[in-house]
This record gives sequence, structure tokens and C-alpha cells, in this order.
Amino acid sequence: MERIFLCVLSLSLSGALAGTVLLLIHPLTKKWFSRRWNYYIWLLLIARLVLPLHFGETGGLRIPLPEAAYLTAEPGNEKTDGKDGAEPEMKGADSGEQAGAYGLEKAGDISQTETGDKDGQAAAPQMPSLLSGKIKVNWLAFLAGLWLLGACVSFFLKIWNYRRFAAGAVKDSERLSDSGIITQAEDTASRLCMKKMPAVYESERVSGPVTLGLLKPAVILPKAFVAGFSEGADSKNQLCLVLHHEFIHIKRKDLWYKWLYQALLCAHWFNPVLYLAGQKLNADCELACDEAVVASLTKEGKKAYGNILINAAEWSGTFRRNIPYTTLLERRHDLKERLQGILHYKKQKKIGILVSMCMALGLLCLTACGSVRISGEETSLSVSEKISGIFGNDVEKFILSTSIVNRHGTAYRMYDDDILVAGEDDHDQWRAYHYAGGNGVTARGFVLNGSSTVLIVEAVEDITLKVETSYELMDGKFKTVCIKPDGSVEVIDDTGEGGLCEVTLEKGRNAIKMVGQGAKLKELSISFPKLDKRDFAAVYNSETEEYADNTLQEIQSEKAIDKEKVFEALVYMEDEEVSEVLAALLEREESLTSDEMCDLFIYSDRKLSTKYLTEATARGDITPDREMVIELMPYLDDECRGSLLIALDGDLDWETLCECMAYLDEDDRIDCILLYLENGNTLTFSQYEEISPYLSNRAAEKIDKYLEGK
Repeated sequence: MERIFLCVLSLSLSGALAGTVLLLIHPLTKKWFSRRWNYYIWLLLIARLVLPLHFGETGGLRIPLPEAAYLTAEPGNEKTDGKDGAEPEMKGADSGEQAGAYGLEKAGDISQTETGDKDGQAAAPQMPSLLSGKIKVNWLAFLAGLWLLGACVSFFLKIWNYRRFAAGAVKDSERLSDSGIITQAEDTASRLCMKKMPAVYESERVSGPVTLGLLKPAVILPKAFVAGFSEGADSKNQLCLVLHHEFIHIKRKDLWYKWLYQALLCAHWFNPVLYLAGQKLNADCELACDEAVVASLTKEGKKAYGNILINAAEWSGTFRRNIPYTTLLERRHDLKERLQGILHYKKQKKIGILVSMCMALGLLCLTACGSVRISGEETSLSVSEKISGIFGNDVEKFILSTSIVNRHGTAYRMYDDDILVAGEDDHDQWRAYHYAGGNGVTARGFVLNGSSTVLIVEAVEDITLKVETSYELMDGKFKTVCIKPDGSVEVIDDTGEGGLCEVTLEKGRNAIKMVGQGAKLKELSISFPKLDKRDFAAVYNSETEEYADNTLQEIQSEKAIDKEKVFEALVYMEDEEVSEVLAALLEREESLTSDEMCDLFIYSDRKLSTKYLTEATARGDITPDREMVIELMPYLDDECRGSLLIALDGDLDWETLCECMAYLDEDDRIDCILLYLENGNTLTFSQYEEISPYLSNRAAEKIDKYLEGK
């Protein structure tokens, strides 16, 4: 048992080193690398906790184990067999060596007592006892027992909590009965190349969508949630986005991943670093899933998915966070980061992929070498296995799963009609497998019936653009075209043979588009290797980006604002740009509802938007009502929440103050309470009791002094 404990302790300390490194670099890697990379890099920590591996004889940090401790007993008058009653001296079997490396007594190593016998004969061997004045205490065995007890209790509680949660979730649950939703869910599972659609249930005992189970995972939806999306095609599509999210978790075996980490937490229950790493792992799991969902969504789909996450923030408070399951949104704290991931999703460049691979290899070597060994005992093993993720990419199955093409619609006729191609994008089929957009597009599998913009540029003069295309056409027709400023259409490539070609862009707006007629492709790639954005007045990767930029320019030019148009464009703007939109709306004293204000803050730079709102409130351009202030509190900058309440001045009422107390720091609480009193309000005993849990001794003293002086 002691040796097992030493091995676990060594692995835990090694894991703490690896986890600390990953936690420290996480703020950088989440900006540079894909969400999926940030999620699966935690496998290095899991490997460090499982594999007792180090390199070299001197590799790793050694921590010596203290020798066995002694407890001193009350001395007695008893005499030993030694001369003049001398206390026996313990000696090892070998000179200068204690018996038992960790305080474990071995057969044949029992120390003997020297005596001053005249005959030179040694006295009989004696065991240490209370009568001898000292006893040996095996602290290692005690710690090993304590560790085992903690591991067993931790495992029992985890299993008990999970079974209790699962039993409550599935109780009185029913299979999903809406045929329309079931059909779309089956289509979603088919597009994800899943052999069988997971079971989907309705239950009144869950407050949000959850996925449970390892061997037979199932998605459980709240009945009220399903009922809210049961009417209308758009609503059902939104519900299918939720199922898409949960199906990706099932396809990627995220529940197995989480259970493995939770099992390791039971063995390393005493290690606080692993609990912090577990929180990041769960957050990265959801971000990676979001990345997979939005990769194939249109602008409307991304907007709908973001709105679903915002609505899901109302469910997050009831979920237990120590149980291995997946849900749409576990913590409200992650909402901002997940929305930003949806808004700013970009294809990772080749140099980024190369750097991420090098970083992963470097971290692999670092975690393998960063071992900790206890008391010089070799706890390492010669391990030749490596951990690798194997993900099936069945492109042909994805292509074959596509539904029948509508041959009578506008999207189908677009391939042969240049007037339709030169207009706005229109398609009734747009599906991709491992798709990435940005400066060009790539996809392992792609289905298109209609048109889709790849690049829009505003040329200040005639210029040549190099375009590289390649794909394998499985069915239908497909071509890449350039739309000139006069509306004429020039075909760039309609064979897919690949290669680099040059296109002359005329002064004005030029667009590069994909046009398909029931097209099914493999290994699609369209890129612009020599594109320099400085050569153009503007560069956009889609019509939606162009739309958002034009909307922003209209606002900045002080033209009449169409609020509906503004809010449609928010999702495609940068954070700072949305903050400027908020400032413009406030300056023009536009009427904004609480929901509209929350949307502006969610998509904007929180600190900058809080500053603009506080200034507008102080100027009197806007007077936020109680509902708006309370709903905005979670989205405001932490350091400026009190400033908004102070800016309300005489409009600060007691109900608003109480609702916002939990979001304020100590100084802001004091300032807001004193402002409330300075405005002629009184503080009753019941009111004081209501806010007292939020007041420190210093805050209470300041309020008491003010009341005494008043």
C-alpha cells in the first residue's frame, strides 16, 4: 500500500507541474490555437497522471522522504539488561543503515542491544517499547491509509451524486414524440456520420438540455423547452441546433473523457491544481463543441445559435458541476467567451497549425520530463505506448446522406443564370464536413445547391488577383466565378483540376463566389495566396461581413438608424465596434429595451460599453429603469458597476440597490448606500438586515458614522 501511495503521490506532483504549465499558457493558446487543440491538450495532463514516466537516471525532481518519526514516552524506573541500566541503542543490520527504507521493519533486521557484560556476550534482541522510552511511528502507512480513505469516499460520493442526478433526470421522462423534430434530429445525426441517432427524451425534472450515459448516451430535454420550440420551422431549427451540440458531444466521446478525468480526481483528491484544470477542461469542451457546430452554419444559423446560448444562461444556475455530463451551458460565466468564439470563428492558418503542432510536441516532452520522484525510489516505468486520438472521417458517407436536390427552385437555376449569380447569395443546400472559412475555404466534404460568397474586395484600381482552386466533383456541377462591378460573371474554374490562375479585378466591388447545381465535392480548397488587403479599400470574407461594415459606416456618418438592421449586424462586428454603436445610440437618445441593451453588451467590449453607458447616464441621455440595471449587472465591467448606480443619483431606489449588492465590491457598496441616504432616504432596521450579509465591519462602521452624524 505504501508503495502505491508513493507512486500516486509522485504522479500527482508531476501532474501538478504539468497542470500549472498548461494553466499558465492557456490565456495565450486560446487566442492562438483552435478550441479543439485547447481541449485535447489536456490529454497531456491525463497522461502525466497515469504514466509513471521520466527520462534518464537523474531526470525529474527528487523529494526525499523523512525518516520514521519517534514519539517519546514517559520515562520509567525500569532497568534494561544493559550495564548500569543504560538504555539500549538501536542499530541496523548493516553499519549505519536503518532497517526499512520507509520505517518498515523487515525480518532479520531487528536491532540488538549492546551490553556491558564482562563476558562480552550480547544480550537477547529486544523490540522497542514504551518501556524503552521511544516508539517508532510509521507515518507513511498512516498517510497511505488516509489517501486510500479519501479516494474511496471521493469515488463513492461521485457515483452516488451521479446516480441520484441521473435517476432524477430520467424519472417520468418520455421519448420525444414530435415527428418534425425527430426527422430533423435524424438528419443532424446523419450529417455527423453517426451510425444511430441517440435517444432523445422529454422530462419535467431537468431545467436545461443534458446528455447522460456512457454505453448508451441519451439527450434529455425539458418539456417546457421542447414545447417552446414546437411551433414553426425556425423554432424547430433552433431546437435542432441544441441537438446538434449534444450529438457532437456524443460523437466525440466527451462523456468518456470527463469520466476519465473524474476518476483521476478521485485518486488525486488532495491536489488543488487538478480541480482548477478540471474547470478549464470543461469550459474548453464546450468551446470546442461550439467551434464544430458553427463551422458549418450560415450567418442566420450563427445568430440563432448565439441567441440560444443567451437564453440558456437562465438554466445554468441549477446544474451540478461535479457530475460527468454535458449540457448546452453549464456556467453563466462562460457565456461571454463562448459568444466571442462564435462571432470570431476563423480558419486556422497553415502557420498556426504548424506552430500548434510544435507547441503540442514541446508540451509532450515537457510533461514527460517534468516528473517528481519520492525518496529516491524508482517509480518510473519503461512505457513505449503513446496516446493518440483517432477520429473517423467518413466523407463519402456524409455526401451520400444529403437529401434530394430541388431541381425547380431558384438555387438550382442559378448555375446557368448569370443574373441570379450576380445578385445576393441564395442556396437551399449548404453542408460541409470539416469546413474552414476566412481567407478562402477548405472542406473535406461539401454540398452546395446555389451560390455562396468566398471573398468581396473593393478595388481602388484595376488589379490582378491570384486564385488557387482544387476539388474532386462527385456529383452535379460546380464552379468558381468572379462577379465584376458591372455585374458580369467570369468563370475562374469549373473543372476542379487545381492550379493557380489570375483574375483581373476591375475598379469597384468584385466578388468571388462558389456556385453549385446539386454539387457534391471532396477535398474542396479555394485560396488567395498573394492577397494583400492593403491593395484594396475593403476586404470581406462574406456578404454578412460587408453588411455589418456598411451598417457601422451608416451609424458613424450620423444617418438615420434602422435599429433592426443594427441588431442583425451585431454578431458580425468586432467588440470595440459594437461599443461604438452603443455610444452612437445613446448619444442620439435612441429608445432601447433591456433585451436590446443586454445584446449590445454581450457582443461588445464590456469595459468600454460600461464607460459609455455611465457617461450617458450622468449626462441624462438615458435613465436606465430598475429592470434594465438589474439585467445589465452581470455584463458590466467589474470595476464600473458601482459607477452606473452612482450615475443614477436620485433615481437610485432601494429595490435596485438590493438586487445589485451581490455584484458590487466593498467600496462601491459603501458609496451606493451613502448616496441613497444622501438623497433623503432612510434606512430602516429591516432594510439594514437585508443588506447586512454583504457588509464588512469596515462598511458597517462607515454607515453607522454617517447615520450618527446625520
